[in-house]
Amino acid sequence: RVVDMRSICFSEMEVLHRGEWWRFVTTFLFMGDQMFSIFYWMQIYHFWECLKMLELVKYHWEPSGFIKMIVSCAMLLIGLKQLRREAIFLSAPLVTTFMYMYSREY
Repeated sequence: RVVDMRSICFSEMEVLHRGEWWRFVTTFLFMGDQMFSIFYWMQIYHFWECLKMLELVKYHWEPSGFIKMIVSCAMLLIGLKQLRREAIFLSAPLVTTFMYMYSREY
């Protein structure tokens, strides 16, 4: 590994005390460290397709609503992370959230 996963994961102490605000973004962008696994590529594919379909069909005429939906889901997951401290990356729950929203629409 080039980078230790704990150095890029979301940590409340690092954000509050050191001002590392970029950790809000990296916790949702890290999809796993095994790029050759099928789970990694399926997660990327579902993330892309679900967001594409939600944007094209449900939020076609209101792009601000689309951005609000993404930001509110991310903030809700960061809030819910306080209940489960062992979840250090939130990309898989975010993809699952968008897949659920997509399945409820169609």
